[in-house]
Amino acid sequence: MLRALIWLGQFLFVGPALYSSFIALWGLRTPKDPTVGEPTLKMRVVVAAHNEAGVIEGVASDLAKQTYPAHLMRSVVIADRCTDTTAEIAGRYVDVAVREGGEGAKGAAIAWYLDSEPLADGEVLLVLDADNRIDTDYVERVAASLQSGADAVQTYLDVANPDGSALATANALTYWASNRMVQLSRSNIGWSVDLGGTGMALTDSALKAAGGFTDDLTDDVALNARLNLAGIRATWLHTARVYDEKPTDMAATVRQRSRWVRGRRNAQRRYGWKLIRTGVTSRQPALLDLAFRLYHPGRSFIALVIALLAVVAAVFPTWALWPWWFLAGVAALVVLFPIVFLIVDRVPVRYIVKYPYVTLIAILWLPIRIGSRILKTWNPTKHG
Repeated sequence: MLRALIWLGQFLFVGPALYSSFIALWGLRTPKDPTVGEPTLKMRVVVAAHNEAGVIEGVASDLAKQTYPAHLMRSVVIADRCTDTTAEIAGRYVDVAVREGGEGAKGAAIAWYLDSEPLADGEVLLVLDADNRIDTDYVERVAASLQSGADAVQTYLDVANPDGSALATANALTYWASNRMVQLSRSNIGWSVDLGGTGMALTDSALKAAGGFTDDLTDDVALNARLNLAGIRATWLHTARVYDEKPTDMAATVRQRSRWVRGRRNAQRRYGWKLIRTGVTSRQPALLDLAFRLYHPGRSFIALVIALLAVVAAVFPTWALWPWWFLAGVAALVVLFPIVFLIVDRVPVRYIVKYPYVTLIAILWLPIRIGSRILKTWNPTKHG
């Protein structure tokens, strides 16, 4: 009985590590962009901004320069309970909707806006963050992907400040690797990708089927679960990039990731078993895979546990533990495999040589978990 429990414990870490690495192989192929004729989709771009006067001009000016036909596109900044000049700065470039009260969460702000100005039939909602930057053909690329048949699209999450600090570089490396290992791989298989909170676009029918936006701490995770339960798959657009600013100091990193962990935990409780039940009864492996990602701990934590098991197996070889060399090999695979995807994605060598920086995020594992238990309300990441 004890042996079976120890084997099960090892499998609970080694199994997910090998599964994730196997699925990631599909991310080595980069598909071509969809090609469509004349643009026809109406695009509504919304940016929820709470006291973002320091950064809002960047994304607002980028939206004003888009190559997508002006008569098919409307850009709106939601000045959410702002006490600074966010609304005035954004108003120089795009429309502004002023929200003076209500729940403090991005999803709640977008829900408030759509209640007053709902999408028209056939219109698409594209969500960006206040600190984002985009290329001039960004909306055009997103619209083409949707016009080719997609109901929901998530674009490449790039990093605007990879040189901001060692932590910003670490964040960038993890994002660049996961864009291929997690997102592109699943899109290539035909499964749904994860929505990223920014750079995500949904048709009006998809948004209605998912029940719209909510005040969840991680509105993107909850929305993605509801989309999948409604039978709608989010696809990945690897060549359209949204440049997102990442925290540069330890306190901001812990706050942001604590919110993510707490929000994901809430989504586990609300949607995890429903995804598993529906996936099993309807024989949809994509739903089971999404549930797996909801429950899956971070790669750094898995690598640490497997490495510790390898050390114990080497020092105290026993029939209950798997061979140390096998455990060590799996730990090395988890740690080093992302480098392959960074190279395939042509990440500059000057960043790849800094790959050991990702251990900084692993070091913050405990304070992030503690912070996720303390966090009660949504707090935006400070910028500028």
